[in-house]
Amino acid sequence: MLKAAIIDDGAAETLFENVRSLAVSENLQLNEDVGFTNERSHSSICISIIKKYADISGVEWLNINIMNSQCNSGVDSFVKALEYCRENNVKLIHLSIGSRNFNDFKKLKDEIDLLLKNDTVIVAALANNGEFTVPACLDGVIGVKRSDDLKDNELYYLDDAPQKVNFLASSRHLLKVEGKPEYSAISSSYATPVVTAAAIDVLKAEPFLNAAGVIERIKAKSKKDFCCSEKTEPFIEGNADMLAVPVVLVRLNDTALQSELVTSLKELFVQNGYNAFCAYSNVASENLLPEKKLLNYLLFIQEFYNSDIIILGYTDEKLFSDFQSYDVIVSDDNDLKNSSAAFVHYSKTNDLNTLYNKILHIFNEGENQ
Repeated sequence: MLKAAIIDDGAAETLFENVRSLAVSENLQLNEDVGFTNERSHSSICISIIKKYADISGVEWLNINIMNSQCNSGVDSFVKALEYCRENNVKLIHLSIGSRNFNDFKKLKDEIDLLLKNDTVIVAALANNGEFTVPACLDGVIGVKRSDDLKDNELYYLDDAPQKVNFLASSRHLLKVEGKPEYSAISSSYATPVVTAAAIDVLKAEPFLNAAGVIERIKAKSKKDFCCSEKTEPFIEGNADMLAVPVVLVRLNDTALQSELVTSLKELFVQNGYNAFCAYSNVASENLLPEKKLLNYLLFIQEFYNSDIIILGYTDEKLFSDFQSYDVIVSDDNDLKNSSAAFVHYSKTNDLNTLYNKILHIFNEGENQ
């Protein structure tokens, strides 16, 4: 049987044929002595939509509740549930939940990466306001957002999608809830089950496909005569004048050292009370820079994270030439002194605190002017 999981607030067990229900406690213990009966729970609506469009009789489900009594969940409970799915060889995970908290991203991405290495297929919802969401926006995850122009189980695959969330789907579905017909709310949470239903159909026919293979099969079901109104440009359109956050570029010949320095600088800024954000392009990390239109990405970071400073680490020549609005460049390459940005020479003998203070001094001088 196909092994699947829905991680949320606990779906009513009467909606499944083959189900094992669990709850993650506040001390991160998995409790199997639970029973879920609320057919109006968020999770119940999701599984009802999945059932409407896919035959789940041959699916063995883990029904995991990670929410507390206030319908909130900490990242550690989320990770614990994902870890349990990995340990139990779950093939498909449905997530109409996610995190927009930058501090959660690293923990979630580390566990998602392990699941993807096991060829687990993960279908996840983008936040309704379009804000960057993990896991939906991670590479390898099938991200979904709602489209009010689609209906029933219609879906559409959008190339070059904002934030790598390629699937659009309908979220308004006529369901029977507690014996009465009613429509689901307009929400990406309820668009995501449409794609999960399509993934179930694919995996029941080809159980050994990985996420990339499942995506290709679902793309074949994409609505052909659909005029998509979604913007395909990433993040936020704008010009350099809109970027009010100072940007530091760390560019070293040793890329491993470069990544380490970016992270260390970011942590030092955070320790001193700044809301610092860092991103890379040359290493696997929780924040990967886009291959183009860096300015749009930085405007997005400024808008949604209220960052005090953005620290970037990359050596990509095209990114460097396309974007010139750096405030400080930290490098061991003196040729970069010709940039309009302030230049700080780096060598392996540099003390991190000294480097940090030099950068702060440059910013303070700019404020005094």
